[in-house]
Amino acid sequence: MEFDKETYDQIDAYLNESMSKDEKLVFEKKMQTNDLLKQEVGLNKSLKTVVKDEGWVLMDPKNVQKDEISSIRSYRRSDEFINAQEAIESSAKKFFDEKYPNKKNKNWIYYTGVVAAALLAFVVLRYTGGQDTQNLYATYSDWEQLPSLIVQGDDDQELAKAELLFEDQKYKEAIIIFNTFITENSAEKNIETNPYIFSYLGIAHLELENYQKALEYFERLQQSGMIDYSRAYWYKALLYIKKSDIIKAKEQLRLIVANNKNYNYNEAQELLEKLE
Repeated sequence: MEFDKETYDQIDAYLNESMSKDEKLVFEKKMQTNDLLKQEVGLNKSLKTVVKDEGWVLMDPKNVQKDEISSIRSYRRSDEFINAQEAIESSAKKFFDEKYPNKKNKNWIYYTGVVAAALLAFVVLRYTGGQDTQNLYATYSDWEQLPSLIVQGDDDQELAKAELLFEDQKYKEAIIIFNTFITENSAEKNIETNPYIFSYLGIAHLELENYQKALEYFERLQQSGMIDYSRAYWYKALLYIKKSDIIKAKEQLRLIVANNKNYNYNEAQELLEKLE
């Protein structure tokens, strides 16, 4: 149903809470006796949840990590997003011009909401790669391939204990022992000679969703100088998949497939194809 400009102005004022107390009471009584008006208000209220001062938002900032927000903002500045935005706005304008050719003051909330919803769907699809990222993470996060930290004849029981805790998925307890080992041995031993400790620590933090700490240990693994330092690329790719940051995950996977000697080269190719 089409409403006149005054009604749409009232809807806008009601949703923006710019009505006086008396005006609000009158309008709410009007809605109680007019189901179509009540439906229109509900529609506009829903659409306004995706329309903000900056045009639209992707998700509730309270549930998003700061680096995830940064990644999304960066993508919104990309040529791909800008071109998509222009195409969606052009299509929406054409539709509304054809549907309401004689309506000078269209319902801007509805129009903007349609554009916002379309952009929202586009970015969610692009940002997540259209994949169930948690299923992908569960499929490819095989920690049984981690090299053991204990070598034959090694009498260091602390590392053995930490490794067993890790295998039992008692990550917090394992982290404490690994950190203690590093602190106690860094002065008398070159801890970099056993960089796989950083793999265990990074993955333990990853499983606990301590993403920043996990990245720090993966960076140390990457810079350790070990032969298969490219493990760090794989672990970081899995971290970004777990966070549903497909853009950054693909960046890490491309580093792996650039050299067939890199760790998990075949798996990286397979995973990258699923994300493209």
